[in-house]
Amino acid sequence: MDATDGLTTVDRSRHETGLLPDEGSIADGDTGVDSASSTDSASSTDSASSTDSASGTDATSSTDGTSSDGGTVVIVSIAAGSFSTCLVLEGGGVTCFGRNAEGALGRGTFTMEAEKPAPVVGLPAPAVALAHRGGHACALLADARVFCWGSGGAGLLGFPVVGDAAAAPPSAVPIEIVGAKGAVEVATSGQHDCVRLGDGSVRCWGSNAAGEVGDGTTTARVAPTPASSLPAVPVQLALGANFSCARLVDQRVACWGANGQGQIGQPAEVLSATKPSLVFGVTDAVDLVASSEEVCVRRAAGEVACWGRPTIGSARFGATNVASLFGAKRLALGDILSAAAWPDGSVRQWGAVPYPSDGGLAFDTTGVPTVGLTDVVGLAAGWQHVCATRKDRTLWCWGDGLNCVIGDALGTKEFEPANISY
Repeated sequence: MDATDGLTTVDRSRHETGLLPDEGSIADGDTGVDSASSTDSASSTDSASSTDSASGTDATSSTDGTSSDGGTVVIVSIAAGSFSTCLVLEGGGVTCFGRNAEGALGRGTFTMEAEKPAPVVGLPAPAVALAHRGGHACALLADARVFCWGSGGAGLLGFPVVGDAAAAPPSAVPIEIVGAKGAVEVATSGQHDCVRLGDGSVRCWGSNAAGEVGDGTTTARVAPTPASSLPAVPVQLALGANFSCARLVDQRVACWGANGQGQIGQPAEVLSATKPSLVFGVTDAVDLVASSEEVCVRRAAGEVACWGRPTIGSARFGATNVASLFGAKRLALGDILSAAAWPDGSVRQWGAVPYPSDGGLAFDTTGVPTVGLTDVVGLAAGWQHVCATRKDRTLWCWGDGLNCVIGDALGTKEFEPANISY
């Protein structure tokens, strides 16, 4: 074990495969993901596994399934962007499907949609983990390099920011992020990216309008820039729109960036912070996830606490335990639809929940059972869709199918989980 990162060998393998604790078979990883790691984010002192977030994150086996051509493929991890979904396959290949307006599928073209998964082209080494959000994706490779593709706004792809930062060019093929070598975790908000390095440091780049890079400024960065003054060694990252958070080895959480919705855990009078600040009342976090404006942690005793824009009974300012999520072992926060999985493989969802009985949507803030889905061992949430992997090694998605985001025909919605051929 690296003395600087507080991670055990077992923890690393758990985070890489994305399995729920005590599961004997395989599952996905991210990240409604917005964060993915080839090492786990768990502290060696955690009293519960911390490998269950949507951040790409108990055995080292993998998830296989039947591909569209009748062959057998194996899913190592899964990550959901706003309108697309990507998979890491055994052997390190990456495949994506959904919307491709900014090259988010990494296929070398900007063709708008793709219903079925197809390979990302040009990755020079096997991928071990993914981070995906908005129209932007990053892969952490086995050689500890990071390659990103899709949206390039605000310098996300390392291009110099000239004039309108949001107009920086996208890329339909992966581009290496210079300065991210040595990464053990990568996270994205779709507007800025961060890596956690093997030496325990965090570096971020991209948009920095609210201080989300964490370097004490609000200047956009086109290269990985150290986040300053972290109060302890970070072991897990989670990013949202204009903010960043890190779970620390001592189970506290530090956040920085925008606080208009309370998303960095500071009082209402604090509008933003350009350097990391501790979230009050969180001293026992074993897992960390974020959506655009909300953050949740799993606590060592089984509670789930959230802060930021409330979607499931939490308060806006300050960490609040959510009774209906007690005992959840995996959280996947989307911007409109979110889900959680329990050790028995059941799933509950909240937000814009699709109801098959009437073919409509209803906004739920308590968490309702997901019909027709059992034995779930992995989850990832996008903007308004969720994908899950099961013990039987199949992939299931539901929610808004606009732009083929769930691998179905253009413009359809899946009101119940649908099996996706990959």
